[in-house]
Amino acid sequence: MLMHDNARPHIARIVDEYLDTVEIRRMIWPIRSSYLNPIERVWDMIGRRVRVRIRASANLRELS
Repeated sequence: MLMHDNARPHIARIVDEYLDTVEIRRMIWPIRSSYLNPIERVWDMIGRRVRVRIRASANLRELS
């Protein structure tokens, strides 16, 4: 069983045709339903921690 949201890349005809040929059943989720996917919470937590560690450059000299 494959679970994915209704994002365009996931519902393209070629994707549907392939999944049908390899007999993979699909369970469709609503678009932008990251709250239903536990790994999305992990990615969000990692992203927040990385942003805290990265300090924006104050001027051009700091960029070089």
